[in-house]
Amino acid sequence: MDHQHLSAPSRAQNGHHRRPIAAGFLRRAPQPQHDEQQRRAQALADARPSHAAALLAAIADQIGDRRTSHQAFTGDLWLRACSTAVRRVLHGLCEHTANNAVVIALTARPAPRPGETNGEYAPRLRAAARGL
Repeated sequence: MDHQHLSAPSRAQNGHHRRPIAAGFLRRAPQPQHDEQQRRAQALADARPSHAAALLAAIADQIGDRRTSHQAFTGDLWLRACSTAVRRVLHGLCEHTANNAVVIALTARPAPRPGETNGEYAPRLRAAARGL
């Protein structure tokens, strides 16, 4: 048996010329566009589910606070809770990851029901966080 043909190729085709390559693999410089796409994909993966879930859970903690749990759920309370939770949970993350976490969290949040109290809405929000 001829063992020469079983080894890795020592040359590869690149266009019309042939050039020697180590271990038979052609190494190419990374493409800037590909790197950017990879960075964005990694940022999305980082944001899912931990940051988005933590954000929803922090908002639920704010909304479900004993002092306000008996009050009707309002958009004003939602905005205050979101603002506090974003500062607390997403502080220090890169802007892209933080933005993706916010988008994922807002997309996953359940719509409040008419007349629902903060104490009723907070567990539904926590359930949505666990579902991420």
